Amino acid sequence: MGYSLVGSNQVMINAHYLNASSESITANVSITITPAKAGVVETHVGSLFLNNSSLSVPATATTANPYQATETWSGGSGVPSTYSIFTSWSHMHQWGLKLSASTGSTAFYSETNWNSPGLFLHAPGMQEPSTATGPLSPVPMTSSSPITWDCSYFNNTGATLTFGDSAQKNVMCIYIGQYYPASATAPDIIYTN
Repeated sequence: MGYSLVGSNQVMINAHYLNASSESITANVSITITPAKAGVVETHVGSLFLNNSSLSVPATATTANPYQATETWSGGSGVPSTYSIFTSWSHMHQWGLKLSASTGSTAFYSETNWNSPGLFLHAPGMQEPSTATGPLSPVPMTSSSPITWDCSYFNNTGATLTFGDSAQKNVMCIYIGQYYPASATAPDIIYTN
C-alpha cells in the first residue's frame, strides 16, 4: 500500500504549539517521506478530511450539558464504488469532550482526547489509543455511504466560541481517515461545510 504524491496531491502537516512562557521558543517538525520503488505499491491509499467549519458553541454549553455539533458528508464520486477505512483520527480544541464518527447507524470511531489524539488503526493486534474506540477491522464503505461526525463541546468562556485556527480562542471538529483503494492521481477527499 502507498500514497501517490503527484503534482495535484497534497501533504498536510498540522502542528500546534502553545508557548506558555514569555520566552521565545523554536518549534521543529520533521517528516520523512520514502519513495517506493516502481511496481511495489499494489494498492493506493487516500485521505478523508471532513471539516465542520460552521461550528459555533454557545456560552451556555457545560460538561454536564454539552453542545452537540453534527455534520454529514454524503459520499461522492471521489471515492471508488467500494472502499475501506483503515485509520481514524480526530481534531478538536481545548473545550472538546468527544468526537464520534459513524456511517448510517453504525458507529466506527470515538475519541475523547482533544489534546493529543492517537491514530486509531482499524486492524487487529495494534496498539490503540486508550481514549479511542472503534472496530478492529477496516470499515467497509460504498461511494454512497454517508459519514456523520459529531463533536461534544463545553464552553466556560462566557462568550460564543466559533470555528478558527486558535486553540485558545476557537473550536474545530474535524474527522480524518485513511482509506483504500484510492485513485493514484486524486486520492484525497476534502469536505468543508
